[in-house]
Amino acid sequence: KPIQDIAHIYLQYLKQFQNFPCPQTFQEEQEFTTMLQGMVLDKKAIPDAIAQGVQAWREEQQPPIMENPSNAEDNDDSTTK
Repeated sequence: KPIQDIAHIYLQYLKQFQNFPCPQTFQEEQEFTTMLQGMVLDKKAIPDAIAQGVQAWREEQQPPIMENPSNAEDNDDSTTK
């Protein structure tokens, strides 16, 4: 899910580019610059989403830990036989 969130953020950026008309005037250039600044200055959402994605991926790669209490008793060397 977190990796999909990253892709979704980038897709939103692409849609903003597609929907924004090519600047023809100074005012439109200012608006375009403001849009770009919002994307460039979004330094928190992308790294956070990447970190969550990597963590989720690592957790999926680790095999489950199986604990068997009866084996722990069998391996106890402190008991006398």
